[in-house]
Amino acid sequence: MAQFVRSPLKKPPGEGTGPTRHADLRENLVGRVPPRGEPDVFQQAVRRHRCCAMLKTLSLIGYIGMVGGLLGLLAMHAIFSPSAWVIVIQVAALLLGVWARVSFGRRSYHVAANPTEGCLVTWGPYRYIRHPIYTAICVATLAGVGAHWSWKTGACGAVVAGSLGMRIFCEERLLVARYPEYGQYAARTWRMIPYVY
Repeated sequence: MAQFVRSPLKKPPGEGTGPTRHADLRENLVGRVPPRGEPDVFQQAVRRHRCCAMLKTLSLIGYIGMVGGLLGLLAMHAIFSPSAWVIVIQVAALLLGVWARVSFGRRSYHVAANPTEGCLVTWGPYRYIRHPIYTAICVATLAGVGAHWSWKTGACGAVVAGSLGMRIFCEERLLVARYPEYGQYAARTWRMIPYVY
């Protein structure tokens, strides 16, 4: 009968840059037998990796939907309006987006939801709302849709808002996994609109 020896991990799964691949996990965990009652580390790591990959794919679909909805509104000339109230709302949304981007710092933007390196950003507009850039996009888009209301513009606006909602869902799950303190941060802030949502 073969005896299995618990061997220490060569490198902990998930460390380093980029996503951990199944081959890396297998290399680290070959020959390791979990004690009775302890879940298999390899299976947990594979499940975590698959979940993250699925969330990133869904966020990419959300990004494509958002861009598609905005391009549809642009093709219908339904984003901007000469109406004073639409201009005021869209300028305020633009200022919120710029403030959020400046607060975010030099971190890069990822098309697929991918938490960036560094600490959790909790200053600037992020002190009050968790997704100020998405809030700015939604507010500017819905103001344009309201100024040019039709079933087509409404459908495009719904695609943009729904796509951003999907990205928020994915990003929040990935942020919880990346930053242990995200739960406390989420408890004291609003997603998009203070005292509403």
